[in-house]
Amino acid sequence: FNVPRATVRIAMRSPQASETPLDQVLNKLYVRMVEDQLTEYTYPALLAGLSYEISPSITGLVMDVGGYNDKLDRLLEQVLLALRAPDFDAERFDIARTDLARQLKNVEQEDPYDRSMAEIPRLLIVPYWSKEEQLEALPAADLETLKAFVPDFLDKLEIEILAHGNLERADALEIGDRLKTKLFAESELVELDDPMVLALSPGENAVREVRVPHTDSAVSIYNQGRQRGYEERARIGLLAQVVSSPFYQELRTNQQLGYLVFASPMPFLEVPGMAFVVQSPVAGPLQLEDRIATFLQQYREELAAMSDEELERHKSGLISRILEQSRTLADETGRLWTDIRFGHYDFDSPTQLADAVRAIDKEQLVAAYDALLLSRDRRTLVVRAVPEQAVERITQSRADGGLEPVTDALAFKRGRVAIAD
Repeated sequence: FNVPRATVRIAMRSPQASETPLDQVLNKLYVRMVEDQLTEYTYPALLAGLSYEISPSITGLVMDVGGYNDKLDRLLEQVLLALRAPDFDAERFDIARTDLARQLKNVEQEDPYDRSMAEIPRLLIVPYWSKEEQLEALPAADLETLKAFVPDFLDKLEIEILAHGNLERADALEIGDRLKTKLFAESELVELDDPMVLALSPGENAVREVRVPHTDSAVSIYNQGRQRGYEERARIGLLAQVVSSPFYQELRTNQQLGYLVFASPMPFLEVPGMAFVVQSPVAGPLQLEDRIATFLQQYREELAAMSDEELERHKSGLISRILEQSRTLADETGRLWTDIRFGHYDFDSPTQLADAVRAIDKEQLVAAYDALLLSRDRRTLVVRAVPEQAVERITQSRADGGLEPVTDALAFKRGRVAIAD
């Protein structure tokens, strides 16, 4: 981008980060305490054209330091020293824990559609702990527990670093060497397994209910792709491109079920999927499911009758979004990091995905629609957000076509395998 700036992104992954909901809570408190400790550096760094951010993740934390490259290493070292030796001030800890409790409790105020969508990764990703599970664990996260957690977190680490921007190769390697010798010398560097996306079984039609303090109902219907890979991602991405507008038009505009109506891709860690989501003040979850099912059956005819010209317009629109150029250094860092996380070291995943979209013809698209959304072997997870005032649990009052109630998230996950490549 012809600017004297650079970004260094560091992922610190630890087996201690998310074994339990308490670990996830402690990881978040750890990050908050370090950020608080670094407050004194924030304003001077901004004046010098530098910034930093630390974010907790499923497997540990991710740190970004960016700005003018000639001063970058000094700020980077200050941030990492704080991570290595945090200041455990009791008063600041109480403030951090109170703030985290408030944030986790906000889940109760989220819209019904948000609550329904949040259950999908909770049921399909390992490790993954919901806000409710973290809130239950929070009382056990006292200051002494955090003090014991941090050295355990730092004991074994997988480190991944991207140095990007106005840097030479030698500069990037020097940053890595300095971090390894000065700041991670006491850590055992290990390779960790990536988080898993669990496979739904062919023909599975699981249903999960959550109660919400709201008068609206909502339903999220998630349809899981059969494997990873560019071809499946391209097919599902193109289906979403084609279906989203008519789905909105029918259920929002024509049927006026509610303001929140959308169909979109829903990938998890490169496992493709598609979700149909509706929140409604006038219809319950079962009625919403029926309306979605009716739409999918009827739209199949329109899809089969689509002209080649219309299909090409959809493909061109999707390809343009896939190949859209990064506008800032930070945007490009994010794109490169996504490829790194999933092992695409040729850094050509947008090109490969766009090529896969170009190769899809109408017959293949209709076959993908049938397999993903209509076939007996489709892999479906339904989440209903049910208003608290509903008299009884819907799953206990309906015998409807083989839906399998999910009452225990951990039991649902147990024994499942990761979806294949």
